[in-house]
Amino acid sequence: MSNCERTMVQPSPGSLVEYQASGSALPPWPAVVCTDNMAPKEVQRTRPQGLRWVSKINLRSHWAHAGELADYDPFTPFTNEEVVGGTPRLGGAYEMANNTLEAGITLEYWQEQVVHQKRTVSGSDSKSDPYSQWNENDEDDGEDEGKDNGDSDEDFDFQLALRASQEDYDRQHSERERESPPLKRPRHTKSRVTVTRPSRISKDYKDASTSRLRTQPRPSPKGASSSSSPAKSLPPRRRDTLRRHDTLRRCDTPRRPIDDSSVPHQPNTTRPDEAATSSNTMNSTPFQHKSFLDRTLGGLRSCQEPTSDIVEGELSNSEGFVQIPVGPTGEVSTLPKGCVWNRQYWQDIRYGVNHFDLNDAGIWELRHPALPSIAPGDFAFAAEYLESDDFGHRDPRGGDSNIKEEAFVQCIAAWGVAEKLRMTDLMDHIVDKLERCIEEPELQVVTIFARQIYEAEDLGLPSQARLKDWLATYIAQNWWIYLGDDHLSGVFLETLMRLPELERDIYVRRLVALNERLDGDEEGDEDGELDG
Repeated sequence: MSNCERTMVQPSPGSLVEYQASGSALPPWPAVVCTDNMAPKEVQRTRPQGLRWVSKINLRSHWAHAGELADYDPFTPFTNEEVVGGTPRLGGAYEMANNTLEAGITLEYWQEQVVHQKRTVSGSDSKSDPYSQWNENDEDDGEDEGKDNGDSDEDFDFQLALRASQEDYDRQHSERERESPPLKRPRHTKSRVTVTRPSRISKDYKDASTSRLRTQPRPSPKGASSSSSPAKSLPPRRRDTLRRHDTLRRCDTPRRPIDDSSVPHQPNTTRPDEAATSSNTMNSTPFQHKSFLDRTLGGLRSCQEPTSDIVEGELSNSEGFVQIPVGPTGEVSTLPKGCVWNRQYWQDIRYGVNHFDLNDAGIWELRHPALPSIAPGDFAFAAEYLESDDFGHRDPRGGDSNIKEEAFVQCIAAWGVAEKLRMTDLMDHIVDKLERCIEEPELQVVTIFARQIYEAEDLGLPSQARLKDWLATYIAQNWWIYLGDDHLSGVFLETLMRLPELERDIYVRRLVALNERLDGDEEGDEDGELDG
């Protein structure tokens, strides 16, 4: 519940969130996101641009912008007992929120309760009502003045609906326990999404192939761990609530970044016709859309069978994930919502950009026009970057030649995805990685990559200019090797004839190098004359 760790969210109406007004001394407070028509009529006409109407449980309702909302955490009363216990009415608010979450109450239910309460409490004096304290001003809540015009009957009715729903649930729950014997909790069928990690690439490019699907694990709830779960000391209702929020759980150990300097490179003992990729292992129908690696380099062979990640859980019941359909057949990659939601190239209200939408199953989905043209094997590197801010071999400088070649080809595949999806941060990261970590990549692969970059659309991005500079400089440094090698010269000269911009950039850098060489020779001659 730390203020500095709050993540901005874009919740849908009816969902639970944690609300904290800008500059407020109060801790984050459980709230329900409402539709605009549930706000008091007198404030609907003065709604500030871009704000959402939220009703704080046990307190007032406000207009709130996205920066004041965060994902709801049902474990807060146990991970922050001191703060919750020392804040009046906050513990009750979390208890009510967890009860409504357990009961699966929807927005339609709240709307019906508001209408019902308007009829039953019409003409009553809120000051004499036992629930009138809900409609009192928040303690130290002066920062919200100006967001609404004071307490309203509609706000009061909505808070009554919250309390009525809890009483109704408690009453039904207690009657069910008295009238029927305990029932065995049904076993829910869990969806299993199997994914694989980036493959190790062999030096033999002709007999290689790589394709990888990826689904990311759900992070554990804030402040909770498997070794010290608060569920043991909770009443039955709280334990059920925790189990509902703990449905999605990694069944394997967390993935660690690849340490190329300490892991020895193992030779590939699998024959090319026997190796299985993630596409033909996990699916009855192999994925036919080839990645950049397959199209350009003839495919890359995995030196080690990738370790599978298995995410167990009912993904359709979780609002913490985003599905990304990739390729012409829509192979689904599932990532934690926090990894993709705040990427401005996919969602930016300033320019009306929004590529997220709810699918038929009620799960958030990234819908980008370029996704069908991307191979899942290439997108795997972008997905890894979204989750961990890096991909593939973290630092290949300490590895052998195979690892260094693999790292360069991984950068090529990741760049193609980043360019199509306009992932500017990933593009910057790739250039940083090339400049910092890639040493002496294979010359033929550099030519192929240069052709891809110089033929692509110029987006005017600094990362594109930096990458062209890196490629042209490396080719200029190896100019005579390209021309003197019979296996390289044919493709190299053909590339220069097709791409005059690349030829110009190479000559510019060659000219600088030649001038420096001439200056050095002249200085050497002068030194020789003086010595003579």
